[in-house]
Amino acid sequence: MPSTSPPRENLQSLKLKGELGELPQWIGKLQNLVKLRLEYTKLENPDAAIKVLGALPSLAILHLLEDSFKSGEAGIRLNFRPEDKMFPSLRMLLVSYISELESVKFETGAMPKLELLQFDVSSACRAGFFSGLELLPSLKEFMLDSYSYKDDFMKDLQNQLDKNPNRPILKRY
Repeated sequence: MPSTSPPRENLQSLKLKGELGELPQWIGKLQNLVKLRLEYTKLENPDAAIKVLGALPSLAILHLLEDSFKSGEAGIRLNFRPEDKMFPSLRMLLVSYISELESVKFETGAMPKLELLQFDVSSACRAGFFSGLELLPSLKEFMLDSYSYKDDFMKDLQNQLDKNPNRPILKRY
């Protein structure tokens, strides 16, 4: 039987792998957490999870992997809002192979220090999949896997990056 006791509060790096349904209550107390990786966690409420994670003051690297979230009827929508100074220290956001991901939205004031956004293939990529990339004031680089994306998606993505005053670079790998 896995331990349900919380880790030490000075923990800096954490990997959660396996079906959870919801984040453990103690995760919001990890004020020194710098790096977090979620994989196969199947979190049922993406908005609630993002709100808890966004309040972690030291979180600099967030990696959302395959099946981090459980899909609802309308698919998965990741919305990053500025409430409560969300993600004040986040510098790297990596989104990898989240099936049924429908959209990723950034609002003004969310992720003020985000420098790198890395995205690996999703079956739903189309124009409008990402929104608000022009609102990320510190974004320097958007890394996109070499999967063959549709022209409308690529044009929309580049258009948003071109509107960003920081002029982030789009890199394919």
